[in-house]
Amino acid sequence: MNNNIILIVDPFSTGKLYAPMFNQAGFHCYAIFSSENIPSFYLSSFHSEDFVNKYPLTASQAKEQFSASQICAVVIGSESGVIAGEELANYFRVSANNIITSEYRRNKFKMQNVLSSSNLDSIKTIMISSDSREVSLFESKKGYIIKPLNSAGSEDVLYLESKSDVLSEIKKLNWFKRNITGEINKSYLIQEYLEGIEFVVDMIAYQGRYYVLSLCRYNKGVHNGSRFVYEYMSMLDPTESIYQEIIKYAKAAAFALDFKFGPIHMEIMLTERGPIMIEVGARLHGGMAPQTFAHCYQPDLLRSAVSVYLRKPILADTRLKKQARIVFLINERKNYRLDNEKFLQSIALCPSFVDVILPYKSGSPLPLTIDLLSCVGYISLVADTTSQIEQDEQIIRRLFNELLYTE
Repeated sequence: MNNNIILIVDPFSTGKLYAPMFNQAGFHCYAIFSSENIPSFYLSSFHSEDFVNKYPLTASQAKEQFSASQICAVVIGSESGVIAGEELANYFRVSANNIITSEYRRNKFKMQNVLSSSNLDSIKTIMISSDSREVSLFESKKGYIIKPLNSAGSEDVLYLESKSDVLSEIKKLNWFKRNITGEINKSYLIQEYLEGIEFVVDMIAYQGRYYVLSLCRYNKGVHNGSRFVYEYMSMLDPTESIYQEIIKYAKAAAFALDFKFGPIHMEIMLTERGPIMIEVGARLHGGMAPQTFAHCYQPDLLRSAVSVYLRKPILADTRLKKQARIVFLINERKNYRLDNEKFLQSIALCPSFVDVILPYKSGSPLPLTIDLLSCVGYISLVADTTSQIEQDEQIIRRLFNELLYTE
């Protein structure tokens, strides 16, 4: 086999799941880093042992080291790798999205403009930058959102009630902070605040079709003064008739944003106006979602994505075969700690328990949860009934709070 090399650009978060599956299929994986400024949040999920190269390559080094005949696929591992990944895939002439429109799939300002120009409902959005902070603000009866142009995980997303609050906040923005994707926040978006139910649709684009591989609903609440705290995410059946308006919109948005190949992770708010896309990523769903999907969907997202990259597509719209939920642990006590081992031993007894991620070391101080990045635990639950999952979630939250301690 000549083209037996797979390049994975920024294999972080759920991008780490690709290499073991490609290796098992007999391919050789090389890690490509899109930047020298990879945040520790991402680096902590990098498994170097899954790759041939001891030290990650840059895109330029990959171009020098390999020829197009050697490359089977270029895979985007995480959000930070979208631009570099699409460019590298086009360079090696493997299946990819069009690099002319790459910014549509990464730049949160441009993606809203594209939706609007395609006659799809979109979020009213203006962009301000470090060298142009003057703003002519639109009316938004329900308030405003300020967020960095190209960050992720709800990092530094703010809700503000009035125009005067927005204008005051602009003066406080940190224009030099390096965000979770490794980029400096040179620009921020000001958007209308949307009320509704938040969904996420995961799809795969292949040969002119969009295959739906998951539909989830986020539940968020107000905790520690933040409106953007994830409480849980429930998996839904995308074939049910009540969700077809969302699915139809998601496919139309994917087409407008020129998705041609590979995974699509799209967040959508179902408002009184109808579905409106919040943002989209040319990558897998993050966190522990793909692993959970493998237990509750047939076919599942990760295996479907791998089959496409290996040029042996096994694709179909998915169906829900079991009830599932990811529970996000919320810490509301300052300077409290958790004994991870005791907590794990306790929650493992829950009938629906599948897996857990505890991102903080046992006994270390836990941050107050204000967004996805400060979530102190992720727990995957799968069962035949929703009632079993809800019962186990209540037990898990009680155990978490009971086992917190302070020195």
